[in-house]
Amino acid sequence: LYPNPLVPGSDALRISADRPLKDVRIQIYDQSGKLVHQERARQWAAGAHRLNWQPGQQSSGAFYVRLRSREHQMRWQLVVPGPNSSLTR
Repeated sequence: LYPNPLVPGSDALRISADRPLKDVRIQIYDQSGKLVHQERARQWAAGAHRLNWQPGQQSSGAFYVRLRSREHQMRWQLVVPGPNSSLTR
């Protein structure tokens, strides 16, 4: 999962798959466990993939990204810096 922490102004995350995956579903949750973004199921070839997501009105902090497919399941913690972070300057 790249970039992490999410660079302010970035409009996408990148996730790499080392092999083809079927029925890939991606969900992003906030710290309270609320689903804030979901990508519908699709097929992935091996290689880099782009996930278009911006936190928008969501608060800064930790978010949780979950990838599920027929063959694989992964979870990441994604850091979204606040407006006073050195990353936003």
